[in-house]
Amino acid sequence: MSLARSGRALVIPERSDGNYEVSPTLPAELMGALCEGRVVTLFARYSGNGGKDARKACILDAGQLVDDLATFGLDVRHLMPPQVDMDAWLKAAPAQQSSDATTSRPFSNRFVDVWLCPQILLVLSTGTGSKLAAEDLQQPFTSYLTDTVRRLKPVLLYGKRWDRLGRRSWALGGAIDAMKANRPAFVGDETGIKILDDMAEFFAFLSSNRAEGFAAAIPLQTRRGMRSRTGTQMVDGRVAYALPAALPPGLARLRLVGGGVGGSGEVIMCLEHPDCLPAAEHVSVGYPQVLDPVTGRVQDQVANVRWALERLADPTWTLDQIGQGLIARRFSHTKIRELWGLAATARPQPKQMAQKKYRRPAQNVVGPIISNLDVYETGVLTRTLGVTGMPPVIVTNVLPVDGRPWASPEVFAKIRARLADTKTRWASRQTLPLAGLSLRVDGRDCFLRTYSGATRKGYGSNGEPRYTINDAESGHTAGFGVLLSHRDLAHLVAEALDAAVASGAPLPPLQVSGDHGRMIEQTEQALSGLRAQVRDARSRADLLYERVNDAHLNGAMLHRIQTDYNDLVQCVVPSLERDVARHEERLQQMIADHQQSAGTPMERLSALVRCLADPLTAHDRIEVQALISRLDLTLERFSQANCNGWIAYAGIELALRDDEGHLHAVRHQGRLLINGAKTFHQMVQRTRDRLRFGRREPATDIARRYRGPIAEALGLRGTEKLILAIEDPRLARLAFLLHEQRHHGLTAADARSAVAAETGEAPALLARLDVTGHHVHDRRLMGGPPMLWWCR
Repeated sequence: MSLARSGRALVIPERSDGNYEVSPTLPAELMGALCEGRVVTLFARYSGNGGKDARKACILDAGQLVDDLATFGLDVRHLMPPQVDMDAWLKAAPAQQSSDATTSRPFSNRFVDVWLCPQILLVLSTGTGSKLAAEDLQQPFTSYLTDTVRRLKPVLLYGKRWDRLGRRSWALGGAIDAMKANRPAFVGDETGIKILDDMAEFFAFLSSNRAEGFAAAIPLQTRRGMRSRTGTQMVDGRVAYALPAALPPGLARLRLVGGGVGGSGEVIMCLEHPDCLPAAEHVSVGYPQVLDPVTGRVQDQVANVRWALERLADPTWTLDQIGQGLIARRFSHTKIRELWGLAATARPQPKQMAQKKYRRPAQNVVGPIISNLDVYETGVLTRTLGVTGMPPVIVTNVLPVDGRPWASPEVFAKIRARLADTKTRWASRQTLPLAGLSLRVDGRDCFLRTYSGATRKGYGSNGEPRYTINDAESGHTAGFGVLLSHRDLAHLVAEALDAAVASGAPLPPLQVSGDHGRMIEQTEQALSGLRAQVRDARSRADLLYERVNDAHLNGAMLHRIQTDYNDLVQCVVPSLERDVARHEERLQQMIADHQQSAGTPMERLSALVRCLADPLTAHDRIEVQALISRLDLTLERFSQANCNGWIAYAGIELALRDDEGHLHAVRHQGRLLINGAKTFHQMVQRTRDRLRFGRREPATDIARRYRGPIAEALGLRGTEKLILAIEDPRLARLAFLLHEQRHHGLTAADARSAVAAETGEAPALLARLDVTGHHVHDRRLMGGPPMLWWCR
């Protein structure tokens, strides 16, 4: 059963009706106090901010704590709940958010009170033990523990190690003072249970003081250890290497077999070449198992890197083609094997999510080689240690042992020229004027983004600037499968203005909606969640970084910790940081748009219309978007004559400001034709123009399967559809004009008179062209060219 009371996660296991067991080794005064009903408070904590590893470590700490306590005379081991239950309670406990008093960075702690029996309370906690909260300049855990002691007045306060309790010299002061107010009082740790007197209080202070210095020295000590166990120059393709960071492709990290318990030896970095790798029996962890199918030996990754560098210098090879070639050559490196196993090779990036539609999934295989060009060109590997004042580790002579460089200077010069050209082309991509505009599509909050699948500056493959529709909450493509043409959106704005001028009616006042503010709030919430994920990932990485240097850690556990650390610092954290940067940019843009949303002055309309007409002049982008206060789209599927697309029914509202500062709304309903719908509409319009103006275009240009749908779109019914088969442009024009006049409600005779007056043609000819006459049903007319019969 789990309850929430006064901000505490309170848990009462089902076995709480049991009782503890005592032995004669327990101090007599403590035993007497227990008989009087006094409470015992046990606490177990771990510094990790969250995640299953932090919860597991806290639970293990609790297990060791009760084991030690049993040896001192108080046995509660049989009252401990299952580890699965404790993990679930910690996971469900609310996070107490605080801000670091030194750096102002947020951090969190979790607390769970577990009553093992009516007199035994076990406090479980995860979260930092060294940071002070800016709100009260206290450590969250020691504040929580002090409140617990004051509330319960326990006779015994027991933890595994006092020096790892609070990491501050005076951290235990409040709890110790509260314990002293209710004597007899006892404190205990893994060294034993002691009555709380001046000597015990003094030792508690010394432990906390020692912990503070230890916490501050952890990062520096671990980095010094790594630095001391890493060599500075590669000799014969090998060098000692104790850093957890992933290596460039072509290099392998191996832990050798050594003497002593566990057989764990030093860690080395070596060239991943069959002649440079040590014998497999001399390696305990990390020996690659990617084999050459021809020779049966370990695949030569040095040769693979050289092959890729030569192709990168050749612009006729695309990144995707180079990636496919590396995959075929069984390309692998340390990072891949740590993630997928010692026999793993490079693979294309899977299309896991709609927002990550990789058109060339193999090009990511080349990324690690491009990222380490400096290493291959100079033969110098530089790795920073992440501690202020600690110089980086530099390893020289990282070159193949055959005396030849990774590639010639000319090859590296061509590669860098290619990368610079690519960067310049990407930097020149134009942001279109309506990029970032908020809109609602089928009831979803979205925004527009310049279409990136472009051949030049925001233009699609057909040379027309377009936009994708992205979800406002996630920032990724909304999944409608629709690209909006900038020209169509600009035409919609012009239609709204033309309609307002043509009506001559006064413009209604504009009611400013809160949609934009709501989207800003949603984006801020999403950004806050992403930042929290970054903090948790970094905290876990720091924890793993510390554990790598544990002298008692080796074998599979060490390999798993290194793998988890590399995945965090090289994949998870950079990906989350990119998402944070994107959301921050989006939020800044939305705030700027919101500040400019007071409408557009009338005198600025002509300039903004010109900006819309020329999509490459995006310097007025914020002002252009301030003109459009609302845009709603309802999408409808279109399928006609094998033309598949969309019809977007649009409702647009423009915000205009008069000279007195009053806001007015221009509202308009229109539609946008997308993909196949636009193609079909263009065919209909082209056919109408050909018929109406008598252009000399053969009617056979219209495919037979399109004639029926086009005739229906032109309003041609029954035998009127034969007009599309007339090959003579003069006769086709006259027949179509007669159809349009009748469509306006004129009789046949009046229609012939009107067309005769407009074109100067003889009424007799027009009478023969009237396809509504009885003679059109003559079967002979259907067997040959109709005009030969009608005009004979």
